[in-house]
Amino acid sequence: MHGLIALVVAALVTTATLTLTLPWLTRQVLDVPNHRSSHKTPVPRGGGIAVVLGAVAGIGAGQALAVRDVLVVVIAMLCLAVVGLLDDFGSVPVVRRLVLQLLVAVALCLLVIRPQVWSDWVLIAGSALVVIGYTNAFNFMDGINAISSLSIIVCGLWYAGLGLKYDFDAATVAGLAMAGAAAAFLPWNAPRAKVFLGDVGSYGLGIASIGLGLTLWWHAAPLLAVAAPLAIYVADTGWALGKRIVGGRDWQQAHREHVYQRVVDAGWSHLATAVLITAFSLAECALWILGGNWHESFVVASGLAITVAYLSVPTLLQRAATSARP
Repeated sequence: MHGLIALVVAALVTTATLTLTLPWLTRQVLDVPNHRSSHKTPVPRGGGIAVVLGAVAGIGAGQALAVRDVLVVVIAMLCLAVVGLLDDFGSVPVVRRLVLQLLVAVALCLLVIRPQVWSDWVLIAGSALVVIGYTNAFNFMDGINAISSLSIIVCGLWYAGLGLKYDFDAATVAGLAMAGAAAAFLPWNAPRAKVFLGDVGSYGLGIASIGLGLTLWWHAAPLLAVAAPLAIYVADTGWALGKRIVGGRDWQQAHREHVYQRVVDAGWSHLATAVLITAFSLAECALWILGGNWHESFVVASGLAITVAYLSVPTLLQRAATSARP
């Protein structure tokens, strides 16, 4: 019941906040297209304010804020949402942004893992880097309509299920609240975008996703299960940045080398591309369900095969287009 309340409240608060803030965002924060953009007309950004507030309201209504680790994740989400909001309205220098992300990530991992032996400190350091990496990957992937909303819906519902399976009810409430907020945002962002999440949404939801995954893992959920809904975003971002680094190009420079961008450039609509990516994320999750009785190495190999298939999509589309030419 608490999970259902969280989902409904998150959706209602998100919708109400978007209705109230959109006219103001339209006047204040327009995202003007550039060479990296996948949209062609100016669209207000900053809609993530509503999604973050909706998720927090839902988590609170579902009485999950009383659970320490979920409260830590919510505070981390709010902290990075503020950093993103400042970046949406102005420009936070890259180094300062990374330092703030590092501080929040370390605090999150420190409070969740609660070190007792020296090896825990190594784990905290590694986990903080993973948290920062995924948060920025989520931000990099937020480039087309519907992609982030669908990703959060899948991630939230999946983590809600893991919370049920591993007796961590607060994670179930938090996951459903995130899914409800993202679902409420989806009609405002697709098929035609009235508003974008902005950095306030991508940073806040990015760290909320990886933070909730971290708490589930620390509460006994298998690492492979926790990683399942995140794998495609990590692979896409890592592949794009890796190619730029190996090619001697500036990895910090804006580009259009992500798989999802190349699929859009091949002629697919934003919504179709977002659904494709969601399908691969669902496949990663389904693999963990189906592989319950399989050897772990086979599950990992199968997951890698799904990831490679995803990364190969632009090449396959290019070959298909070439073969179709007279």
